[in-house]
Amino acid sequence: QTMTILSRSKALLLHLKRFIVESKPASKSSGRSFNSLSFRKNKVLVRSEGTISLDPFSKKEHAKKDDEQDKVEKTENTNKSIEQKPYKLKGVVRHIGSTALSGHYTADAVRRCKKGGDTEWVNFDDSTPSMTSVDHILNQERCQQNNYMMLYGQEE
Repeated sequence: QTMTILSRSKALLLHLKRFIVESKPASKSSGRSFNSLSFRKNKVLVRSEGTISLDPFSKKEHAKKDDEQDKVEKTENTNKSIEQKPYKLKGVVRHIGSTALSGHYTADAVRRCKKGGDTEWVNFDDSTPSMTSVDHILNQERCQQNNYMMLYGQEE
């Protein structure tokens, strides 16, 4: 079974499943009659990219040989109409900590400068925003291990 994306939104939010649910059976010595759950963090490095494309998932790569020519042409025209610009990284949310019950959230986001329409990256850590760069966000291993959500958007 396969799925094909027929239309795309202007924004794409990737939410990573960073927490692993672990169930521990109740022990007789604990006096509990229920299992306990814990949420351990998966710290596998997930490399975020500056741009991503959904084109490989949006069009058929092969037309069946036995299709009629008009069906092939219709499919090719449909595929061409949904090819769009790639998505560009606009923001990242990170969870720093080892469980879902403890830790700290930070975010990096791009914003337009007041002058000239250029963009700049800002790190938001509690009440202390600071300047950062897309290179830092994409190349720091610690950043990649703590990525929790990544927001991509298409340029207008």
